[in-house]
Amino acid sequence: MEFLKEVERYYVASGYQHSEYLYLVKTLLPYNVKLWLDHYKDSIKTWKEFKEAFIAKYDTCSQANESKQLLNTRKQNSNGPTDSYIYEIMKLSKVVYPHEPIQQAVKRTRNGMFHRLQIRLGAQVFESPEDLLETTRLVHVSLLSQDKKTNSKSYLPPNSSVNCKECKQMHKKKLF
Repeated sequence: MEFLKEVERYYVASGYQHSEYLYLVKTLLPYNVKLWLDHYKDSIKTWKEFKEAFIAKYDTCSQANESKQLLNTRKQNSNGPTDSYIYEIMKLSKVVYPHEPIQQAVKRTRNGMFHRLQIRLGAQVFESPEDLLETTRLVHVSLLSQDKKTNSKSYLPPNSSVNCKECKQMHKKKLF
């Protein structure tokens, strides 16, 4: 389960001992999950026992099907930042199809993008989400310029969830 993998990566990076994970995870859980864990505190004594019980409780077949349906039907809306949409779909792709080639996830992401962006991106193949982000940024600028020249109202989602100056700095530092 992706949540547990992220928790473990965080704990390893923070230098926590494996024996501390069960105690520490309580700080990351939503209230209802804390209640569930408190109910089973006498039977869950190790991180391994917690993971097994957590997966049995929260990683059900129906949740997997819901995630798959969301991934395959989710489209970028007109006011959702493009970078956020790309990150969301790429992350969800990794959860639903963990062994899928990255290019396939990028293609799915592109296919769900706002229609004007999608049309302008055409059939171009992107090797990585970073390539898609950069090209989308350029397409966005081009479409805005075109709309300005024709005095048309731009119907485009925002390109970034941060202001443009920060966006450019993040691209330069390869933080996207």
